[in-house]
Amino acid sequence: MKKSPRRVLLFIFLLMLSAACCSLVWAAMVFFELRPPTVQFLLSGEHIGQQKMLRITAADEQRGLRRFSIAVLQGTKRILLFDEQLGCAGLMEGGASRSKTVSLELKPRQLGLENGPAKLEATVWDYALSHWGRGNAATLSRDIVIDLIVP
Repeated sequence: MKKSPRRVLLFIFLLMLSAACCSLVWAAMVFFELRPPTVQFLLSGEHIGQQKMLRITAADEQRGLRRFSIAVLQGTKRILLFDEQLGCAGLMEGGASRSKTVSLELKPRQLGLENGPAKLEATVWDYALSHWGRGNAATLSRDIVIDLIVP
């Protein structure tokens, strides 16, 4: 049984089309992943006195971390405590860092904070291409109480 050149060309075209579709699906799953990074506070208690040590951990096992930012909010004030743009290991690898832990000593009086409620906020972005290339973001907030009055 002899095959016509037209059928062979159609077979080759369909084979190439299916390979292209598989490549696009793979790229979408790898580069456009939708799982946000994780953020975790390691903070004992909600009261902050004259000073308090904070540990905040961020992680993204898929594309890696792009940016990590920590701020404290009180009233209309937003004080940036930490903001770091993390490096890229390349297009295929994503971020050079899969996890990062930041230790900060919070001194409310030096930051101009007053007695009363405040909020600690950590935001982290990953190297996914979703959200028009901005990546996935995760924000974790924790209510704290600034207590500068010494007993």
